[in-house]
Amino acid sequence: MTDEIEKMGKSLLRHDHRDGQAVLMYLDPGDAPGIVADLERVAISRGYTKVCARIPAAHARHFVAAGYQLEAAIPHFYGEGDTGCFMTRFFVKEQMLERAPMLRNAVLATTELQPPAPAVTLAEGGTLRLARAADVDRVAALYGEVGVAKSAAVHDPRFLEAALNRGDLFLGVWVAEAPVAICAAHLDAASGSGELAHFAVNPQHRGRGHALLLLQGMAQALSPLGVRLLWSAVRAYAPGINITFARGGYCYGGTLTNSTNIYGTLESVNVWYKALGDDPALAWGSVFPSSPA
Repeated sequence: MTDEIEKMGKSLLRHDHRDGQAVLMYLDPGDAPGIVADLERVAISRGYTKVCARIPAAHARHFVAAGYQLEAAIPHFYGEGDTGCFMTRFFVKEQMLERAPMLRNAVLATTELQPPAPAVTLAEGGTLRLARAADVDRVAALYGEVGVAKSAAVHDPRFLEAALNRGDLFLGVWVAEAPVAICAAHLDAASGSGELAHFAVNPQHRGRGHALLLLQGMAQALSPLGVRLLWSAVRAYAPGINITFARGGYCYGGTLTNSTNIYGTLESVNVWYKALGDDPALAWGSVFPSSPA
């Protein structure tokens, strides 16, 4: 069952039918505070277990008064001084309980010990570039081989073609014109942010720093497009991807409890973010520009 996007006033609400929850993706200031009651009516009428809202901090008090709790925050998400708040209201108490708190804490403790990663060098014979429409079959084949934890049809070339047409970007490491590592970026022009998702690395090419290379490459590719902040929500119980973001200079913003269907089970995800203006490598890149073709 596919997600459904609904306009509530001038705001955008995503219905996640598979997981029985709704996500307020965009809050138009003119819809607050009345939209808080509208969200409750939607949740009760449809039997949702939770509602998540990504909103500016200036409106957080209306949600807190209605029983929402702050789970993650990204400073300057909407611009200078305007924090983005990830608010959640649980309608089923069991979903409020973290399934593996000790494991989550152990993963986060590991990330705190990580030194910043140096610039990753592309191996000889490899190419770092953005995927094109002609590449969707090969990109889909990589996703199909590796598998993606989150529920997304990235193994379907038609899904990838539609994603490219709406402006999503896929950056990959290519060897002999075949992708061996890939990740996606969903751009939000209104906030100047980009959400990174759908990381996949061919098992035969793991351990070579490709995920870090993709993080660095995405920053270099997106900064000239006006993207000033990158963020991602990754599996809270997976050490590798959390360590990658920590070593890539990303900051931990919080944990969204039992928020994402991963291999058929709801799991928590950690929010990581990075302000591109704080990256010295990009400062040098503005003097000596170089971005993936």
